[in-house]
Amino acid sequence: MVIHNTTSHDYASRTVLPKYHQHVSFPTRENNILDQVYSNVKGGYKAEETDLVLQDCFDTTDWEVFRTAAVREDCTVDLEDYDSGVTSYISTCTETIVPTKRSRTYPN
Repeated sequence: MVIHNTTSHDYASRTVLPKYHQHVSFPTRENNILDQVYSNVKGGYKAEETDLVLQDCFDTTDWEVFRTAAVREDCTVDLEDYDSGVTSYISTCTETIVPTKRSRTYPN
């Protein structure tokens, strides 16, 4: 289970979620760590290196290819095709680069 909290308060980690692990330990908004991500699996959230690889993938992408592929015969852009192409590409990059872990919880 992953919990995402966008407040600057540390209340959740100390009282409500004492057995959960915090995964974000670097500033997310200027010099503040505002995006708190907790899970009950240590190391269960993607590493900072993964963010860099994913960002590099997006930085080196020729985004114009998606727009060109969505141009209609009348030279207008089909926004649905454009959106579908970009969204599919982002999903493919994410699925390829971001490691996943599966865990099962069985009732006792």
